[in-house]
Amino acid sequence: VQTSSGTTQTQSPEEQVRFYLKRSGISETFFDVTAADFVTDQDRLRRLGLTADDASQRALWKKILAGYLEKVSENLKSGVGLTLTGSVGTGKTMMLYIVAAHIVRHCRDYVTVIPERRIFDSIKATYGHGEGEDEGMVIRRFGTTRNLLIDDFGVRKATEWMADIYHSIIDARWDAGLPTFVSSNLPISELSQIYPRQMDRLKKNVAIEMVGGSLRGTELERSMVRTLFRGPLTNQTHS
Repeated sequence: VQTSSGTTQTQSPEEQVRFYLKRSGISETFFDVTAADFVTDQDRLRRLGLTADDASQRALWKKILAGYLEKVSENLKSGVGLTLTGSVGTGKTMMLYIVAAHIVRHCRDYVTVIPERRIFDSIKATYGHGEGEDEGMVIRRFGTTRNLLIDDFGVRKATEWMADIYHSIIDARWDAGLPTFVSSNLPISELSQIYPRQMDRLKKNVAIEMVGGSLRGTELERSMVRTLFRGPLTNQTHS
């Protein structure tokens, strides 16, 4: 017997979790990621070129994340997401994956994790086609999905068209009380200048400013992927 969510009553809890994860947009590499994988050990980070202050900052970010996850069900029901901003390589995308996987495992709820470029590419792909989704259908899909996590928010040079698309999506989610999570390399002050209406709708999010040393390209980043790897990265499908 199939449930309304698409899972079956004969599936084990772990099989149901995998069902949600495969439809989340999270790379299979990160299906098992948890907050424990967000490294804050000072000695380990120092060997990778980060300072003691960087380690302290990462510990603070992790503490704020833990506080959010501790009340995740309450936060989601209240439409409260996370706004992660800061420099490259500080772990913003990793943190999005941690939150997404936690929501699936502990709330048995759908999540949609998507980079900004794919939102606009999926809308542009509807132009000139008489069949399949049209622009309005794509916007409604993002505006009504249970939990939307946008990576690299504001990375593209904003246009009036992009601002209107984001306004339609984020405003619909705000009206419905649905949480929207974003990560961006831009500070909140700059995002608020680029997307003032949209950021106003996100102001009740828990904000974490992740400015510090970068782990991009370090052995930690590479080993993290190897440690978390649970299967082939090819032929993955996410719907």
